Amino acid sequence: RRHGFNKNGFRIKSSIRLYKLLVRPILEFSAQSLTYAFYCQSFNAQESSSNIKKLEHLQTQVFKTLINCPRSTSPAIVRLFCGTEPLARRLDILKLRYFWKMVNGPADIITLKTFKYRKERLLEFSKGFARDIFNICTRYNAIHLWHGEVPSRLNPLLNPLKHVVRIIISQNLRKDLDIGRAR
Repeated sequence: RRHGFNKNGFRIKSSIRLYKLLVRPILEFSAQSLTYAFYCQSFNAQESSSNIKKLEHLQTQVFKTLINCPRSTSPAIVRLFCGTEPLARRLDILKLRYFWKMVNGPADIITLKTFKYRKERLLEFSKGFARDIFNICTRYNAIHLWHGEVPSRLNPLLNPLKHVVRIIISQNLRKDLDIGRAR
């Protein structure tokens, strides 16, 4: 509010854009840091998901303040109005982008070698980046991305990652629309 996020300051569209540029990257980084416990030996799935839920609640409250809507407004409707996806889905997209850069980068980097080792022994590891990517690819029916293939229905010159990101965003928009209609 001090920087113009009030009724006499920025337009709603500008304040949402500033939020996405300045605040959301910090939330994404903190969500990754807070979910680090997921990869530790003392794993508590409920604690990890509750941290993301708290950050999602914070994001929703910020949007409600920016667009000046009632506190009782559904988070799904707020996300639709602001044009954002849930923070957990945003993290899925960021993981897929990192995976895509790693696989299509130089073949001699240590992260790619480690990933390939874990990918070959996927059943031995119950957590980790390879398991996350596999789960994301299966959740969104994008197993072709996991195998490094381009599906026949896509133009081979296009980036298949963009297709999967569109699927993730459209599924969440559809879900938010259904929730909004139900209210």
